[in-house]
Amino acid sequence: MSGANLRASYRHTGTSTSWVLRYSRRAMGCQFEILLPAGFYPQALEVVFQALDLAEELERKLSIFLPESEISHINQRGHGQWVPISDSVFSLLQECIRISEVTEGAFDISAGPLWRLWGFARKERTLPTQEQIDSVLGCVGYQKVLLDPETRSVRLAASGMELNLGAIGKGYALDQMGKLLREKGIDVFLLSAGYSSVLASAGGFSGKVSTDQFPPPGEQPTRDAVGETDELQGKNPSWTWEVGIRDPLRPDRRVAVIKIGEGALGTSGSAHQFFRHEGRRLSHIIDPRTGYPVEKILSVTVRTRTACLADALSTAFYILGPEWAEDFCRKNPDIGALFFLATSKPPGYQWRAVGTWPEDASPCFPRSAE
Repeated sequence: MSGANLRASYRHTGTSTSWVLRYSRRAMGCQFEILLPAGFYPQALEVVFQALDLAEELERKLSIFLPESEISHINQRGHGQWVPISDSVFSLLQECIRISEVTEGAFDISAGPLWRLWGFARKERTLPTQEQIDSVLGCVGYQKVLLDPETRSVRLAASGMELNLGAIGKGYALDQMGKLLREKGIDVFLLSAGYSSVLASAGGFSGKVSTDQFPPPGEQPTRDAVGETDELQGKNPSWTWEVGIRDPLRPDRRVAVIKIGEGALGTSGSAHQFFRHEGRRLSHIIDPRTGYPVEKILSVTVRTRTACLADALSTAFYILGPEWAEDFCRKNPDIGALFFLATSKPPGYQWRAVGTWPEDASPCFPRSAE
């Protein structure tokens, strides 16, 4: 994931912008930031350090770059045998499988070998043969990630498989940090990770959100399953955060601003990680079902209730495209997305909003033909 440019300010409707306290620390290969309104929380400094410590703790559990992490242990020993893991990591893997199921396999935490095959891991782009792609596809597939709820263990069913939570780990960390802040009495905040994952709170969040609420493919959700879209604004809609959306081709420019009270944003994009071959722009985001890079989509930003889900769906929508995403959002009306689609005309892209993406958060230049 990459691409959302965070430019945030804390606003109370009808008044000038309030002072904001900003705290940051590096973890999971990116900068984690916590923004709080100044003067509201006397316990802020202590709690913020606890939240940033939590990001580091989760990195030690989830990173594939740390040989002692739980995910690394699975990748090292999980072929042909069950590997016990912590309850929290097991629950996260269950959520990953659930999201894979509802996105028809577009989101897949086992797709790392394909990313490596195309040379993105080494930053040395290569063009694999179809035979090589087919061979690697044999060790890719969320269906081959086996979970045992009784022993809280995981096993990888194919040799050469590996798990990589890079497309969901930062969002998961933000959700856990947000939970900690609320438990400690801080309920107005904005969290970000790597400028691609954002979680906002305006003091009105209540209840847990899980992809268990998604209806099975082809079924319409009940009102209770999807909730009310207005709930994303929180109980006090006068508190809002402003988050800027980056130009997918010119990262120093901001092309849209979205105001959120309660909710999350996740962006997947290829502003920096792509290469061209015979006039085609090949993204670092690989379709795990075909083994080929995605073309024609530059970035996708998803707005929903949790950062974990926003991150995962931004990857899935990037792969599946705006038509599939629009149908998905129609069945899950608490979700919206903004697509930037590559074109040959200036400025090099058009935009398309789907679902409950707010109209006033859309770019000012022409949208794509739908």
